[in-house]
Amino acid sequence: MIAVWYELHVVYESGPHGYNLHDWLVELREEYEGGAIFVYIAPPAMVPKAPGRKRMKTDRRDSASLIQAFQTKSFRPVVVPDRASREERELVRTREQMMRMRTQLKNRIHGMMKFHGVEYPRQGAKWSGKWLEQLAANVKAVRTPPAACIMRSE
Repeated sequence: MIAVWYELHVVYESGPHGYNLHDWLVELREEYEGGAIFVYIAPPAMVPKAPGRKRMKTDRRDSASLIQAFQTKSFRPVVVPDRASREERELVRTREQMMRMRTQLKNRIHGMMKFHGVEYPRQGAKWSGKWLEQLAANVKAVRTPPAACIMRSE
């Protein structure tokens, strides 16, 4: 059996796809023996750009910049958290996003109620079952014209 030894250095710019490529390359490294794969993720802001080349963004130029930055060690690679930490972070981020969306929705409802002259209930915990029932009653009261406003034909 012939022993093969290789050393592969992979450098790529971080982007919207997360750490999927990194994970795949690390799994590949663990799968094959007789070599090593080193993965480096460069933050986009840390990759040096030549003056005048800011407007022209091509894969060829980006690759050349990444190779040069790697060879000169002019960037600090992104530290990749383990999968469990990333999943936990995503869960927290999603919850915070949902909480902001809920607050925005409540504010929109409040604005609509004000616009249409519906009074917000003052009793009870906001957004509880009883409070929502009172809000619904207030909406119905605004929709139904007072008896004095109804014209009677005699």
